[in-house]
Amino acid sequence: MPEYKEQVPSLESIKDFFNKLINDREFVEGRFGEDDKGIYLREVSVKTDDGSIGYEYMRKGRYTEGQASETAIHAVYYDNDGDPCGGELAAKFIDGEWNPHSS
Repeated sequence: MPEYKEQVPSLESIKDFFNKLINDREFVEGRFGEDDKGIYLREVSVKTDDGSIGYEYMRKGRYTEGQASETAIHAVYYDNDGDPCGGELAAKFIDGEWNPHSS
């Protein structure tokens, strides 16, 4: 049986999917992490009328900044005080492509 190799999205792939989520809105870059396999962490936030949305990409694995059981992007909602008030899975990276999550 051939060994399964975890696929790692390219920075360009991550940027392209973030751009779809952000939908041409102005954003602020957050944390960023890279290792010998590529990007493992990228965060951006977008202002909204009632706070902001943070989009957080993390590659499957364990890192100084946290750990993830799958390669995915999550949306975290913050109120005007900056307190988290909800969140959801935005997409998973499966078989070399982003699979948007629909609630």
